[in-house]
Amino acid sequence: MGSFAYPEDVEIVTTLPPSKVPTQSPAPPTTINPEDDAPSCHANESYCNTWTELYLQGKLSNNSANATCTSGTRVRCGYPPSTIELVSTPVTTFKVLSYNIWELGYLYYQNGQRERTCRTIPEVLSMHPDLDVIVFQEVFMGGCFSPLASLNRLTLREILTEYGFPYFTGTVGIPRSNPVKLENGGTFIASKWPILEESQLVFRDGDRLSIDVLMAKGVMYAKIEKTIEDVSKMYHVFGTHFQSGSYHIQDTIRIMQAVEMYDFHNSFNIPPEEPVIYAGDLNANRIDKPQHAADVIAALRSTMPRIVGDSEYTFDAGTNDVFWDIISVRAWLDYVLYSNEHEQPVSSTIEVVRPKAEAPMEVCLIAPLARAPVYADSKRCARSRVITNLADHYAVLGVLDYDQSKRTTTATVEIPASTQAGTGGNLVASIYLHMIPVLCFCLILI
Repeated sequence: MGSFAYPEDVEIVTTLPPSKVPTQSPAPPTTINPEDDAPSCHANESYCNTWTELYLQGKLSNNSANATCTSGTRVRCGYPPSTIELVSTPVTTFKVLSYNIWELGYLYYQNGQRERTCRTIPEVLSMHPDLDVIVFQEVFMGGCFSPLASLNRLTLREILTEYGFPYFTGTVGIPRSNPVKLENGGTFIASKWPILEESQLVFRDGDRLSIDVLMAKGVMYAKIEKTIEDVSKMYHVFGTHFQSGSYHIQDTIRIMQAVEMYDFHNSFNIPPEEPVIYAGDLNANRIDKPQHAADVIAALRSTMPRIVGDSEYTFDAGTNDVFWDIISVRAWLDYVLYSNEHEQPVSSTIEVVRPKAEAPMEVCLIAPLARAPVYADSKRCARSRVITNLADHYAVLGVLDYDQSKRTTTATVEIPASTQAGTGGNLVASIYLHMIPVLCFCLILI
């Protein structure tokens, strides 16, 4: 594959609307740039490496009359081309990764969202190039250079396309139908194989006294056709993110959400001879509350595969360096399950997967009222941390093997345009990093 270039022209310039463009010298250090806020107006090669293993494509002068800084240097960074050769397993083997990537909005919390999520796809696929499907949670902004927090754009979906996963659903809660829900649900499904059908459900039940009341959490459904050597098999995947918290009322709500999810699945009249898979962050801790976790799984009328591997937790402050040292929580919250009412796998396993950056990176963890990414060395960053892990959760990998006699000859099926991103080709992202301070417009969340 070719190097990424963002599919707009090379002159992508991070500027403010005309009414907000400084006309004289740069604003004082208390202000920020909505794109990046590195000190002064001078970028260098190190800023490319901040976001992932980006490479320097060139330096340009900040001399445009409409630029937010009229002097200094900006850099053009290229996303590395994929060198990963994906591997296909037999048509009756299905590998599903569930991953909560912890991409909260910047205003709520700085946690290295961009630095981490730009690295997610290359790291995951280098570890497991034979994945069929990835179910994401907490992708609230879109990942990497999100259009919600950047005037440049390079999203998780665009990276997925370049890396051989050109099919994906929408995100739960988009479009927004409930004005109370300030955030979408953050869950979507990415696939190496065509998605023939998708649908979503926003949960009716939720704890109105928790932060979840602001999120449109729910379920995303994808009907996926895997084809190997002219033989195909249908798989039905339901991705979700359940109510957070450990109070009794939140336990009860998770059971109610599991029932909602099961009823949603029932509405599709899926043939019993086709596999149904549930995946996501169920927030049911099988370590501290094994009966509650069992009740959630039972409400879905499903089974958890046999656990393999050395890791006992999907959320582990003892081994995950994104956490402050004072935190010691350990839990198993993330699952890949198979339905008891549909085709049963002849064997199945689930394993904790720990995606990590190739090299340690310093990220900002505290930057009050910052509505855009803040550099670790910025004056706006109150506290930073060097990390290697890519999220607060670890991922879980479900491997399900089905009877090889239960498969069908491939038929030609028209793929809905909404689920196909295209085959990638030479998608390029030209990311101009402006190292310029501008006026700060702070939004206070009440």
